[in-house]
Formats: sequence, structure tokens, C-alpha cells
Amino acid sequence: VQVLFFFFLFVAFWFWFISKLKDLDLSYNKIKAVPSALLRSTLLEKLHLNNNPLESLPAEDMSNLAALWEVQLAHTNIQT
Repeated sequence: VQVLFFFFLFVAFWFWFISKLKDLDLSYNKIKAVPSALLRSTLLEKLHLNNNPLESLPAEDMSNLAALWEVQLAHTNIQT
């Protein structure tokens, strides 16, 4: 029961932390898809995804990022 409590506490902290992010740099992490949970921060201003084998971004999740003004996608597999 105590382990379960700490797990839920960790998950709650993780979602609180994600919601406060303003600058997220995930460059050089071999990310093939951006988890939608990482795109839940309404305060996110900068997102750096350079040098990852990404092929697309989740458009519906990206549309919720009203504060986002910079996205870096250099050296990814995303085609325009």
C-alpha cells in the first residue's frame, strides 16, 4: 500500500511538473514520437526536437500550446 501511495505521489508530481514547463529540449534523444503527455503544458514556449528520427508531430496536441512560439526540428525526418 505504501509503494502504491508513493507511485501516485510521483505521478501527481510528474503531471504538475510537466504543466509548468516553459522550455523543453529533447534534442539527441532518438525520439520517434512525441508523447502527448509532454505537450500538456499550456505555458510551454520553446520546444527543441532537433536530431531525432521524428516523422510527424501530434497536431491536435500541438494546437493546445497557445504560448508556444519556437519549435526547432532540424535534422528530423519531418517533411513539409
